[in-house]
Amino acid sequence: MAEPPSPAPPAGPSEVEQLQDEAKHLRKEVESLVGKLQSQVENNQALSLLSKEQKERLQEQEKRLREQEERSLREQERLCEQKERLQEQGERLRKQEERLRKEEERLQKQEKRLWDQEERLWEKEERLRKQEERLRMQEERLALSQNQKLDKQLAEPQCSFKDLVGCPHP
Repeated sequence: MAEPPSPAPPAGPSEVEQLQDEAKHLRKEVESLVGKLQSQVENNQALSLLSKEQKERLQEQEKRLREQEERSLREQERLCEQKERLQEQGERLRKQEERLRKEEERLQKQEKRLWDQEERLWEKEERLRKQEERLRMQEERLALSQNQKLDKQLAEPQCSFKDLVGCPHP
């Protein structure tokens, strides 16, 4: 009897070789995926670190912004208080200006009264000076008239001759 013919060798790679090739291929894919995964993990860690740093910077900026807002509010309050003080000071100055204006009006009226009084005194003084002048002229005329009378009396004999004879002698 003849030996049964042996199965013909497969024309392509054997099943084991195929499985080995597939396992190699899968290992390479797994290694590639592990590398990509590790790269993504590193990227994620870097991004997480960046995110954390950005978050810290953002918190720091927010803190500075709050501080700036607080300073701004304090500055606004200070400016409001200063504005109120300036308004109060302006009001006091307006009242003082009004008082000064009234005082100035009062002084102007008083000055006018004094000028009027001084003018009346000048007029009175002028009348008195004219009156003195008239009196002096009257006195001069009177004195002149009296002198003329005296001169006339002295020029006329006081007693007549008859009177002399009848007068007792001194």
